[in-house]
Amino acid sequence: MKKITRLFRVGLVVFFYSISFSLAATNKVENVVVTEAEDGNSAFVVVESQLPLKYVLKEIQDPPTIELAIDEEISCDQEPFQQIGKKLIKDMKVVCQKGTSGKELLKTITLILDQNCSVKVSQKDWILSLDIKKGMGVVEPLPAAQGTETIVPLPASIGGYTTVDILEPPKMTLSMRPTQEEFIQVGLANHKGLEIAQSELKLSKRKLFESRRNFFPVLSGRGTQTEGTTQSDPNDASTRADFTRKEIGLEIGQPVFQSGRLLNAEKGAKVQAEIAETQISKITLEVQFEVIKALYTYLAAREALVVRKALQGDGDKVLDTTKKKKEIGVASESEYLGVLSSKNQIDYKTISQEKDMEIAKSRFLSLLNLDLLPDEIQVSIEESLAKVKDFSFELNQLISLALSNRPEVKIGLLSQRAKEYARKVSRAENLFKVDASGFIGQSGAAFRKESLSMKDSYNLALKGVLYFGGSSIAPMASTEKTAPDLGSASRTDTRAQTITVGLLDSLPAGSSLMQAKVEEEKAKEEFRKIRKDILLEVKEAYFNHQKAKVQIESAQKELEYRKKEAAIAQAKDRLHQIEATQFLQSLGSLKEAEISLKEASVFYITSYAALEKATGGKLTPIQ
Repeated sequence: MKKITRLFRVGLVVFFYSISFSLAATNKVENVVVTEAEDGNSAFVVVESQLPLKYVLKEIQDPPTIELAIDEEISCDQEPFQQIGKKLIKDMKVVCQKGTSGKELLKTITLILDQNCSVKVSQKDWILSLDIKKGMGVVEPLPAAQGTETIVPLPASIGGYTTVDILEPPKMTLSMRPTQEEFIQVGLANHKGLEIAQSELKLSKRKLFESRRNFFPVLSGRGTQTEGTTQSDPNDASTRADFTRKEIGLEIGQPVFQSGRLLNAEKGAKVQAEIAETQISKITLEVQFEVIKALYTYLAAREALVVRKALQGDGDKVLDTTKKKKEIGVASESEYLGVLSSKNQIDYKTISQEKDMEIAKSRFLSLLNLDLLPDEIQVSIEESLAKVKDFSFELNQLISLALSNRPEVKIGLLSQRAKEYARKVSRAENLFKVDASGFIGQSGAAFRKESLSMKDSYNLALKGVLYFGGSSIAPMASTEKTAPDLGSASRTDTRAQTITVGLLDSLPAGSSLMQAKVEEEKAKEEFRKIRKDILLEVKEAYFNHQKAKVQIESAQKELEYRKKEAAIAQAKDRLHQIEATQFLQSLGSLKEAEISLKEASVFYITSYAALEKATGGKLTPIQ
């Protein structure tokens, strides 16, 4: 029986060594994993091979394509590669061709993109990573692996301008040791949308001033000089005489009765100014929440990377110890290969975590409109978690708070009022209106050989208009007094009454009123939708917060259990009573529990911030 067992062990060792020798002799692409971010702005591609891959990377801008050309003989007998998502990477194609030996060889792995992107290339041992980001335009070059060539695209252009031209410098930067409040202030200062909202507020106040100005008279100065010739007998040139006519004065226009058009226009402009001011509050709340969420997501990813790198170091030690034990015959080949497999998984997760951190960092920088983050950040997940206090509100109270405090609710109500005033303005366009106009000044005329004497002159007019059935009637009464004209010593005083009837000349006014009514109904429906969305957001934030409390308690208990398990595994390892694979797995479980606790803590902090955003303000904690 002992001889059979010994022969079985020898055969097993020979079998594994034969596998290792065959793996060393030829390379093979085992898997290609495509992972996309949820927002579709980035993707991460991992190519796993048995040996470091020799390749040539090419990027084509039209159509947007990344092509990985294989520069060595690799068989094309792998299983279909895994793909996740269809947002940024629309499709992945694998091309195989027959080699000189007649065997199918892998030639290219092609990624078809939704648009031109930047790509970072890195290779560590048998793992090749492609970090693809949308809209960056400029590729960050990384050192290519030995024996490879990397071809990268030129900066992307939009409307004739490169992406570098479009980016604006930040208005505010970070200190060397920023706090959470400083991050929020920088995010608000550099947020273009908030700047645009402030400009819209200035514009709305200017329009309000203009609407109030319409109540007052319109004054304008007028000066006219006319030179000409008269000829009493067309056949007698001696009857020709040159003359000059001058007029100077002040024109006045004043709306007398507008059926409420000017008043409602002023009220509508005032409401629009309130909407613009409330819009600033809305954007401020949104930016504050987005900054807090991005900040803690980045911190969680960064701290998780530290934990995984520490686990990577522990894995190196366990692998080295197991290798030495195998060499002296204490550990079996299967145990060594098990540890090696676990170590490879740890390395892969570490690389993935590093890319996740880079993605979170890029999103955070994009939100702050900055290029760099300081290494030292005075924000601690544990300290922030301790500061977050539970609240004493029920769900119905939170909904009431949201409907009272949310800027969106106020904007919805104000929008309804604005559309109501716009309808009244459109209706007033169809009602009776009266305008007054006049001129007061001096005028005079004289022949060239006569002296020009300026005399007082004026005219006053009242004009009304009334619309009916798509037509209009416009009565007008005027009085005018003029200075003596050429060759005359008497003044002219005239009075006139005029009625103008227009046939089907006011049809657009009816269409404008109908459109204003439709816009008012749309505003009412939009307000109902806003209320529903706010109710849904409050409920979602409330239940997420409740779930976060349970999740953090569960993560704390899991960490305590994994600490005890790891302590027992370490004690057994010192006594050589546990396999290295099990020992490394216990260490990995402990680190995963630490990462889970950090992620649960961040989820708790961000869920509380989301609840405050959903209710429109700070929540009173339980005393």
